[in-house]
Amino acid sequence: MKSGKYVVAECGTGLTFDSSSDLFLDVTLSSNENSNNYFKFGILIDFSNQGKAVNYKTELSNGKQILHITLCEPNNSVAFGTKNPIFFGTYDNKNLYIRLWITRMGSDDSAKRIDYAIYLEENTEKGLSNE
Repeated sequence: MKSGKYVVAECGTGLTFDSSSDLFLDVTLSSNENSNNYFKFGILIDFSNQGKAVNYKTELSNGKQILHITLCEPNNSVAFGTKNPIFFGTYDNKNLYIRLWITRMGSDDSAKRIDYAIYLEENTEKGLSNE
């Protein structure tokens, strides 16, 4: 699957257990089915009612690279998401991005459905880093 000049490396849907739960995705990207070249990382998605619309950082937890994304929930909005794809590093000399779309499953205090797509740029210059 592709979108523009980006390959959709992974996409899916997750549901929070309840209104106060976060969602953790355990992701493994592989450049080739028969290759030992792979990249394992986690994505932690949580929510806040304060601060910027999207706040994210990369961190290490138990030796694992984690992309921690905090989304500020807009008042009275049934659905919201990332305005732009979030760049969070490189894999196999290609830029990685994620997009999120969140839908409340009822009232403000209900569980959330989180749709996500991870994009891998087809062609980038060698030597890029996740700095």
